[in-house]
Amino acid sequence: MYKGVNVRLLSLVGQVGATIVVFILVGLFVGLWIDGRLNTSPVFTLFFIFSGMAAGLWGVYRLTVLALKGDSEQPVHGKD
Repeated sequence: MYKGVNVRLLSLVGQVGATIVVFILVGLFVGLWIDGRLNTSPVFTLFFIFSGMAAGLWGVYRLTVLALKGDSEQPVHGKD
């Protein structure tokens, strides 16, 4: 087994989790701020939370595609 692959896999899993959480939290805070300004609770909060979820999933997709593309470009040397 390649030791570097395990570290990259753990790194990818951490990035996936952080990406989803950050986008959802940004959507939550933006939605709460707009709802507070316009007194329209919870319309914009829900809209931006779902938008954050969609953006987070898109970000995870991009991370995964880039990670898989990067793995296929690296040559395999010997066996461990």
